[in-house]
Amino acid sequence: MLMPERRCETCKRQKEWGCDAEETGETDRRGPVWRNPAHLPLTIDGEDTYRCPRRPIKDDPRFWARLMEYYGHYKNGFLPGPGGLDQQSARGMALLSMMHSCVQECAKEQGENQAAEQRRRT
Repeated sequence: MLMPERRCETCKRQKEWGCDAEETGETDRRGPVWRNPAHLPLTIDGEDTYRCPRRPIKDDPRFWARLMEYYGHYKNGFLPGPGGLDQQSARGMALLSMMHSCVQECAKEQGENQAAEQRRRT
């Protein structure tokens, strides 16, 4: 898990890490002006931010859940776009996802059975 120290439900440093920080839309010589900023900036890809990087997930969990779903399909070679994932039937994609889960469970069980058989032989 990335950033285990920043689990929102157990975090006791939300004020320090800028969990309620918002950009005001204004800028000064240092860059964006923040409301309720973190005490120290966090640098991500060379850019300073004064907001906890998990905050966008907390603000829009449905978007991020959908993005994670797309990522899972992307890993399997299905791309969102014309003729791709977005134009497939939802029922068909749900069935494919269920089949993928079943195949993974079967492969895991098969591996466990093979390992147990190998232990018995030795």
